Amino acid sequence: MAVVGGSTSPAELGARGPGPWVLCGTVVVGLGTLLGSIGLAMAGDELVRPGLQAFLFNWITIPYLISGALAWWRRPESRLGPLMIATAFVMALTALQWSQVPGLFSLGHLLDMVPSAMFLHVFLAYPTGRLETRPRQVLVVAGYATVMILQLAKILLGAYPDSLFAIASHAALAGRIEQVQLIVMSVLLLTGSALLLVRRSPARRRPATLLVDAFGLALIMLAVLYIAGLRGWGQIETVRHITFAALGLAPIAFLLGLLDARLARADVGALLMELRAHPTGDLREPLARALHDPSLTLAYWLPQYDTWADPDGRAVTLRGAEEGRATRIIYRDDQPVVALEFDRTLADERELLDAVAAAAGIALENSRLQVELRARLQELQGSRAGSSTRVRRSGNDSNATCTTAHSNAWSPWRSNSS
Repeated sequence: MAVVGGSTSPAELGARGPGPWVLCGTVVVGLGTLLGSIGLAMAGDELVRPGLQAFLFNWITIPYLISGALAWWRRPESRLGPLMIATAFVMALTALQWSQVPGLFSLGHLLDMVPSAMFLHVFLAYPTGRLETRPRQVLVVAGYATVMILQLAKILLGAYPDSLFAIASHAALAGRIEQVQLIVMSVLLLTGSALLLVRRSPARRRPATLLVDAFGLALIMLAVLYIAGLRGWGQIETVRHITFAALGLAPIAFLLGLLDARLARADVGALLMELRAHPTGDLREPLARALHDPSLTLAYWLPQYDTWADPDGRAVTLRGAEEGRATRIIYRDDQPVVALEFDRTLADERELLDAVAAAAGIALENSRLQVELRARLQELQGSRAGSSTRVRRSGNDSNATCTTAHSNAWSPWRSNSS
C-alpha cells in the first residue's frame, strides 16, 4: 500500500483543530463585532458616511474571522488560522476609537496602527503561519515595534488630548512622531509586497498566485493610504475605500484556495480512471492535474544506485524545503518509491496527498521500474562508450593527444468630518 511521508513533526501530527464550540464562538464574536461596529459608527458624529465606514470595516474583520476559523479547523498544525483570527480581533477593537466612553476611546486609539503590522505578519507568514526567512522576520518585528512604540509615544505626548494615556501636551512633537511612523510603515509595507511579488512564479497553483497577488495589492494600498495621510491628499477617502476593499479581498482569496483543495480531492476519482486507462503513460501530467499544481515534479528512488532520478533516469537531488516548495515521499512496503515536489500551499493538504498516493500507488511503482531500466541502459551505453574510447586510444598511442575541457493625529481606519 502506498503511503505519503515527509518532514512532518510529531507536534504537527498531534495537532488538533478547534472544537465546535470554538467555531460557534467565532461566529458569535463575528456577529457581535458586526453589530458593535455599526452601533459605534452610527452613534458617533465624527465619521463621514458612517454606514459606509461600518460596512468597509466589517468587510475586513468578518472575512478574517471566518477564514481564520476555517483555516484553523482544516489545518490545525498551521499557525495561520489563529493568526488571522487574532488579526480580526485586534482590528475589531480599533473600532472602539469611535466610542464616546473615555476608556474605550483610549484603547481604540492605542491599538489603531497595530492591524497594519498584523496584516504584514499574516501575508508574509502564509501558508504555514511561520516567518521562514530572516528578512521576513526582521520586517515583521520592525513593523510591530513601529506601530506599538511610536503609537504609545505620540499618545503620551498628546496626539489624542482626550485619551486617558495622554500625560503631556506637545502636539507638534507628537505630529513629528506620527510622520516618522507613517513613513517607516509605508517603507515596511512596500518592502513586504516586494518580498511577496518577487517570489511570485507563474508556474504556481492558480489560487496561490491569486492569493499572493491579493496580499501584495493589500500591502501596497495600505502604504499608499499612509502616504496619502502624510501628504494630506484631497482624495484620501477614495484611497481609504480602495484600501479597505483590497484588505478584504485577501481572506476571500484564501477561501478560494481552500475550495480549490477540496475540489482537487474530488478529482482523485478521475485520476484513478485515467491511470487505469493509461497505466504506462506519463504520470506527471495526471498527478499535476489531480493536485491542481502545474509545477509538480517527480523524482524516483533507485535502490540499486542509491539515488533519486528523474523520469529519464538521470540522477537528481531533492531540493528540499526551499522557498515556495515542499516535498513528500510516497512509500510502498516501507520502501521509498517516488518523491513529489510541489507548491508549498499544498503541504497542509495531507488528505489530498494520501488520496493521490493511494490512487497512483501501483502506477508509480511501475513507472519507477521503467525509470530504473532507463538508468541501466544509460549506464550500459556509458560503459560501452568508455570501452570504445579506450580501444581507440590504445591503438593510437604513438600519436594520441589528450585534451582537457574547461568549462491632528490621523487614523487609517476612520474618516473625520473635520
